[in-house]
Amino acid sequence: MSGAPAYADFARRQADSIWSADRDPLNRIGQRWAGGTGNQLDWRTQASGLGALTAAQ
Repeated sequence: MSGAPAYADFARRQADSIWSADRDPLNRIGQRWAGGTGNQLDWRTQASGLGALTAAQ
């Protein structure tokens, strides 16, 4: 990450959306980070979501 505040704010908003709207009861992360129906869950969506969550730290 560049360290620019705008990028940090964007990453934090994405992480907050994933954590609040995109987890299922088993805490699996889906394809639609804003939530919604028809949300695909597989290893790729898990990897992307976890990458976004850890980058926002």
